[in-house]
Amino acid sequence: MTPPHREQRTARPPATSRRGDHRTSHGDEVVVERVGAALVVHAAGTDDPALRALAATLPTTPAPIVVDAAGVPHAALFGRLASAVATAVDEGARTFRVVGRDLPRVDPGWWRRLADRTGAELLVPSGPVTVAGATLFVHGADEDSAGTWWRYAPGVPAVLLGARHPVPSWQPAVPEEPSTVHGLLVTQHLPGGVLLRPATTALDTRWRVVPADPDHLTVIAGVPGGPHVRAADVASYLGSIPEKARATARLACGTGQDVVALGCDTAEFLGSGVTVVDGTPVVREDRIEFVFHDLSGAATWTPYLQEIHCLAGATTAVPRRWRAPRPDLAPYLPGAFRVTDRWLLVVMRSGLWLRQVSRPWHPVPVGRSVNPAVKVIAVGDPGESLPDDVWPLVSDLLDDIAPSALRRVRLSVLGVPSRRGREALEELTGRGRVDLRASVPT
Repeated sequence: MTPPHREQRTARPPATSRRGDHRTSHGDEVVVERVGAALVVHAAGTDDPALRALAATLPTTPAPIVVDAAGVPHAALFGRLASAVATAVDEGARTFRVVGRDLPRVDPGWWRRLADRTGAELLVPSGPVTVAGATLFVHGADEDSAGTWWRYAPGVPAVLLGARHPVPSWQPAVPEEPSTVHGLLVTQHLPGGVLLRPATTALDTRWRVVPADPDHLTVIAGVPGGPHVRAADVASYLGSIPEKARATARLACGTGQDVVALGCDTAEFLGSGVTVVDGTPVVREDRIEFVFHDLSGAATWTPYLQEIHCLAGATTAVPRRWRAPRPDLAPYLPGAFRVTDRWLLVVMRSGLWLRQVSRPWHPVPVGRSVNPAVKVIAVGDPGESLPDDVWPLVSDLLDDIAPSALRRVRLSVLGVPSRRGREALEELTGRGRVDLRASVPT
């Protein structure tokens, strides 16, 4: 015998087109619209463009359902939602992720019964949801805490998934409730990880839109304009999470203090290594990048050293991961890329270093100090004679930099240019392309 809800679907009136979306009215109380891949459910007689805008921003997998339950009796919502979900199941969908306003504050059995009736798996948040790229993050009762996603499937108990969906590998290691570290730092949840900040400071809201890296927990210490964070407090937090998650975590600084110095001191307290990243996370073209910012909060440049490992008991940090200065350059040695038969381009924490292939190998420089507002291009080794063919390479490097960013570039000439080289250098600096300063790579 056909179940009652299937009979309702058979008897429903045909959907009508509305502004490119498919709208179906069920009785006089509830409307179900299809907006792209999403189902939008709301009270009849209401028309909130924000709901459709939200639906358009959601990832298409799992199948999204946007619900505005304000003013809708739970019984009517249940029947209409069951009908719409069951229809989508017939069309091949199996898992649905629910977001919206005024979701039914009823016994979790309400959602379990909906799953049983429709044969669908339902992912339902416990509170408001922030969409951060592919990550949907559930907020808790206050700003510092996190909520959770619940999974309801037919015939089985509900499962608590945690605050982020899709679930990153490190999520089970991060406590969901807010906590303090030595009474000084508040642990605030973010879609991409956690923020450790003094209780008197506020979150930088830009970090709310950064999605989770599925394999790496990001721990941000401090906020712009706030006081520096103590290594002992960071070590206390990192030491409280399981070793597997801690080993793949990345520490960043939001205060502007030197992250390598903080990471090395933290490693000493922990007695184990700490991986750090310069800059703070942003989203660019659907990718997570760590970018330097100046004192005003404006983004400056993207570090070439992307991960630096600080070891307990070591006198220096070790580069762990880097990016190529240009996509056409092939790796030659760790952190070094061959530009010509004579010249290498080596990444440094402070920028780039043009060196001759014939020079003794120098490990990738990882100094304890870097100016986030300045990108350094170093040329040659101290005291060496600089062949004239280096200057066209320098000019090419500058051509690759946007004109608006050139004011942040500093040319550090470590070698000794020839007469023709000095003329080329005067041409580069005389036209105001870059500033010249004498410094040793750090």
